[in-house]
Amino acid sequence: METFALELEASDPKPVSVKVDSYLFCLSQGKLSKLMPVEEKEVSPESFEDITSFDNEMGTIVGLTYNEILHGTGYAKKLSFNIPPECKKALKVYRIIDKKNGKIILRFIALEVSNGRVSLLYSDHFSKSEKMESVIKNLSSKLGIEYKQLETLARELA
Repeated sequence: METFALELEASDPKPVSVKVDSYLFCLSQGKLSKLMPVEEKEVSPESFEDITSFDNEMGTIVGLTYNEILHGTGYAKKLSFNIPPECKKALKVYRIIDKKNGKIILRFIALEVSNGRVSLLYSDHFSKSEKMESVIKNLSSKLGIEYKQLETLARELA
């Protein structure tokens, strides 16, 4: 499984000054545990697969594509993770920092893991402006874990 991170300063095609960190959590027996990446590499213009994955995920979550990276100053990284067999659900958390005003936004993707296959349970979208309380309630229901556990995680990352 993979997540992405980036830092970008750009003025074309749109002005942006942002840093995005990502985290992956495994849900097992009702508890979330943070996974550490086994590999971290820069997303390269030579890797069509990396660019496509980056655009699919970051375009939805942050509203940025690899095109902005190419036209700005910064980097994009792909973080790869091994998913332990006891992990039945996973939670990707993207921490988006607007470097101009310091505002932090959290975006989530919830996934189900079964027999080596991954299916989407929930995904935020950069155009949504739901309150965090509503997002956490929805995630709690989709993941089958306590609201308080997700609320604490969100507070720690924000």
